[in-house]
Amino acid sequence: MSRHLSGLGIAILLTLPGLPPLPSGAATLERTPSAAPARQIELLLERLGRYRDGLERSARRLSLAEALRQGMAANPSLRQSWEAVRQADWSVVAIQREWWPSLIAGSDDPGILGWTTTTTRERIRSPQGNSRSVTVSGGQSSLPNLTLSWSFLDPSRRSRGNAARSELVARRFLFDVDARDLILRIQSAYVLLQEQSDLERDYRGLYDNLTALLAGGMPPGGDRGRIDQLRTEQLALLTLRIQAHENVIVAADALAQALALPPGQLVMPSEPLALQGRWDLPLQATIEQALRLREEIQASVASAGGGAWSARARQRGYLPTLSLAGQLSGTTTNTAGGSLIGAFQATSSLSRQIESQLGIGFDWTIFDGGILSAEAAALRSRSRQALEQADLDRLTVTRQVQDNHAALLSSLIVVDVTGEQLAVARSSLAAASRDFRSGRSDATRVVQALNACRDAATSYRGAVRKHNTAIAGLQRHSAVWPEGTWSLLITAFPEQALPLSPLPAP
Repeated sequence: MSRHLSGLGIAILLTLPGLPPLPSGAATLERTPSAAPARQIELLLERLGRYRDGLERSARRLSLAEALRQGMAANPSLRQSWEAVRQADWSVVAIQREWWPSLIAGSDDPGILGWTTTTTRERIRSPQGNSRSVTVSGGQSSLPNLTLSWSFLDPSRRSRGNAARSELVARRFLFDVDARDLILRIQSAYVLLQEQSDLERDYRGLYDNLTALLAGGMPPGGDRGRIDQLRTEQLALLTLRIQAHENVIVAADALAQALALPPGQLVMPSEPLALQGRWDLPLQATIEQALRLREEIQASVASAGGGAWSARARQRGYLPTLSLAGQLSGTTTNTAGGSLIGAFQATSSLSRQIESQLGIGFDWTIFDGGILSAEAAALRSRSRQALEQADLDRLTVTRQVQDNHAALLSSLIVVDVTGEQLAVARSSLAAASRDFRSGRSDATRVVQALNACRDAATSYRGAVRKHNTAIAGLQRHSAVWPEGTWSLLITAFPEQALPLSPLPAP
């Protein structure tokens, strides 16, 4: 049994990334029955220690508040969500600017600035036999054409503007949703890392306790079977330590991803796992607060309003639009030349032409086969879908609050029970160890006490993690910003704090 466990431990260590190679003889330990178990354990501990020391040296130590600050400042998901808000904001600006007139400058040949010339040379022979060369040249320049257009009456414009503003409101709410999700993800990853780190320390303490018993030698009246039984348990605890260390790495990786750390950099908690936070609101009051404040519900309602305004804008496409249009253009033409009629005569001319137009035009879709009407109906259907989504959000919010509230209540009881269980298990282990050294107890009692202590530590750490996660979940699902997080968000995205004027009902 001991040989099997030691081989499993070596296999796990060999698969861990980034470890220095084992000594040449260590890789063949599981194939060498004569190798001493003590030497096997020594090599495994040495390898685990090097790996863990490397992690301790390279990892950053952060508190939960520091982790939240780092994540909210660096995680790209928030910046991506904020760019969606800015996109919606500029869409509103674009529609607002449709109220302004537009002035477009253009030109004909030869361009906005330039001169076009033509030259013709001709040799003419007179009846007397004389010949003369006649040159005719000409040029033309054009002034820029100015085109003015102003759509001063568009019945659909205000509705389209309100639809765009509704989309902006929804995006603002969804940005808060993304921020809250990131905060909860960081909190959950941090607490999980605390739990795994503390469990690794608990397993190491149990291993050291058992190692001290074995170092004391065989107790009075003992037999070799007792030592082999403890040695088997020692190897099992070593395997647990290796697995716990792997769990620490996995949890640290998840936290590093939430904090958007550079590749290869990990974070370790600077404080041990302990009960954090409290929740004083009763269940019904928590549900009412969540239904009133949750951004997911408000975003769905805003999207429903946007769909209704878009439907109204499509329907108003059947109304006429009035616009003011004008154009100003001009050209300059200059010609020079000569003619041979008896005697040679030179001629030249200069002309300028300016044209201007100004008028009021209109566009009126009298009949389009009902396309705009069908599009309006589709948008009204989308608006009703968003209202149904808001009702679904309310059901989801209620369930989330109830689940987290139940988890909090149960964790409060379990923390007390498992805390007492851990204290009793540690006391029992201490007594079993003393009795084993004096020969009044056998190895079986020590192994049972060790297993009970290990199970109690695992249950207690899990209960504390569940309690802290339930508090974080209640804050998230009842729309409460954890202490200090709102100021962090506003520092990074100050425009999010600006209020929006209320929209009229569609």
